[in-house]
Amino acid sequence: MLRLNINKLKQFYAFRRLHSNQVHLNASAPPKIALLLGGGGLLPFFWFGLQHSPHSVNDKPWGDALLSRWERHLGISLHFFSCETQAQVRQRFTTYSACILSFLGAVHWGGAMYAPAPGLLSLVQFTWSVLPPLYAWGALNIPETAGGSVEGTARHSVLAIGFLGCYFFDEWLAKGGKSSLPTWYSTLRSPLTIFVVGSHVGAGILCKKLGVEAQ
Repeated sequence: MLRLNINKLKQFYAFRRLHSNQVHLNASAPPKIALLLGGGGLLPFFWFGLQHSPHSVNDKPWGDALLSRWERHLGISLHFFSCETQAQVRQRFTTYSACILSFLGAVHWGGAMYAPAPGLLSLVQFTWSVLPPLYAWGALNIPETAGGSVEGTARHSVLAIGFLGCYFFDEWLAKGGKSSLPTWYSTLRSPLTIFVVGSHVGAGILCKKLGVEAQ
């Protein structure tokens, strides 16, 4: 009798867990923690994008002095966000962006592992998951040219195209009912992609302007 009750309890909790997972996958609103972390991930795009300022003095980004004041007030080091030259701004901006683009591919590796059954969808997701990291690595290896303006503009353009490609691939999976990712993932991605692509476009334009002014 006791064993029978234990088995019923196990079945009940297994059903509850399955139901809870299904509700989570079909929810249209992203979890608060996803919104918080996703929004926080935009801060480096915002900061390093602003650092592409055409009003720098002696090639030194304007935000460096601002960071020094914040460090004194907060009593912590913000060295990672400090850039001594415009070249360093471009390098940190695009390196961070490449890491985020790689992450968007890794999401599909995880989704494929938890697919209900292996098949064509898993093959597509596993294959796609390794393409954004390779693409991002290629973007970082665009050679530097005279003045740095072409390098900066090209890297920003290539990375922006990469983010758009990932977004449209995710939308294609979601609208076709093929995605093993939660429904809310698409809702979360839309504003984040718009912001990231916009920051790359703006930074690329400023790179070109800085390069022209330096010539």
